[in-house]
Amino acid sequence: MARLYPSASLPGLPDELMLQIVSSFKAIRSDEPQSQAFRDKTKEKDRQQQNRHHQAVLYSLCLTSRSINQIAIPLLYSSFVGSTTLHGIRLLRSFLATVTSRSELENHIEYVENRLSDYLGNDLLHDMDFHEAESMVAEYFVKLAILVRRSPNIRHLCIISIESLDISFWSHLLPSGPPVHRFDIADHGFPKLRTLAFQTNTQHRYAQVSPAASFSTIFTGMGAAPNLSQVRASGLVFGPATSAWQPFANLRQIDLTEVESDFEDVDRILSACNDLERFTCQWAYLNMRESWIDLLPSIAKHRDTLKTLWLSASASQYDTANTPVVALNILVCLTALKEAKLCNFGVRDRYASPQGTAWASPLLSNPLPTSIEHFTIIYPRIWADAMTYSFDVLSELWRLAEDRDRLLPNLRELVVLFEDGPICAYDSTTGASQGDTSLLAAKFRDLGIAFKIVDQLESCT
Repeated sequence: MARLYPSASLPGLPDELMLQIVSSFKAIRSDEPQSQAFRDKTKEKDRQQQNRHHQAVLYSLCLTSRSINQIAIPLLYSSFVGSTTLHGIRLLRSFLATVTSRSELENHIEYVENRLSDYLGNDLLHDMDFHEAESMVAEYFVKLAILVRRSPNIRHLCIISIESLDISFWSHLLPSGPPVHRFDIADHGFPKLRTLAFQTNTQHRYAQVSPAASFSTIFTGMGAAPNLSQVRASGLVFGPATSAWQPFANLRQIDLTEVESDFEDVDRILSACNDLERFTCQWAYLNMRESWIDLLPSIAKHRDTLKTLWLSASASQYDTANTPVVALNILVCLTALKEAKLCNFGVRDRYASPQGTAWASPLLSNPLPTSIEHFTIIYPRIWADAMTYSFDVLSELWRLAEDRDRLLPNLRELVVLFEDGPICAYDSTTGASQGDTSLLAAKFRDLGIAFKIVDQLESCT
């Protein structure tokens, strides 16, 4: 006679197995600002849709039994993922009302995210056509800041905000003056925050915003978070900080995109950190006011730890009579550097002394440390007067190939991103057309180096 087994059901499973099953429906978080995440719109919308599905499943599980409810409730309220839209503010109001009426739920919140649109097609740009949309946006960011202030155990924050004198997220989170104590920051000081991704949207770089919404204030204020290890920011508006720049205890990675500033502002970030392992900066607009510029002197603080360095600019302007020269000598001290991605302000075909005297160009890789394994050279259109600044790209690459063992003995990959299309100028050094790179590719291949020329720059990062 066959033995009878009780039918399997969720309430009958051991708590450990139940927790493992239910945990699979946690929110899929993003560590990218919106502008970066939406480069792959399909992937981002799929992630948003999955998160909404996971939330619906967790809510349903909470209604099945008391035992499952006790496991699912902390996961259901472990994250808030929303959008600054007419649809999104209803969800935010409901979520905030619930955690306000049941204060024990606040301790479960570990992740807060918002976007300006969602996978359903709700979009702030469209909603702005409705009556009183501006007041909705202002209310949204006030309530979102309140939610963050009520979340002492938050670990990950991913925020895009609109910042003006009337609308702001950060001015409701950070003090308007210098913080006296760490707990002045969001009422709890973010004791468990590990990653911060944010994007600030203003009309233009000179837009009037609250001092608390400038990148300088945000960065110095969040420096109070003792366990913050990663910052990714986009659309940065620098300004005077409300307090002194302070060292970050555990910050190891910084990724900045769409920066509109100069080297000095960015260098101040590097000076406020210790032992960075990754630093990337993509300028949307770079203003060079002097003819001789030292590249980020404070990067030397990270000589023994920095493994990844990306520096690029999409557009630039200089205010001097001569093409500005960016001195790269500081880079050679980065003995731990493994990956470098540099714009053509960083890899030049000639340089000048501070007195303006020009002399023959050094080899392409001369300023770089020998530890480099992956090297990408970016040639976007950043020079205002292209007629006075020309490139002999292929000649420099041949020089690198001929002297690779001395210059970059650990190089394994070399990529050249060239915005203006295929290299076509005649190379006087080799007597070959620069449009023919097969011989150069073969030379690098014989050296064990993966070599590629990309003839259209789609992204500087």
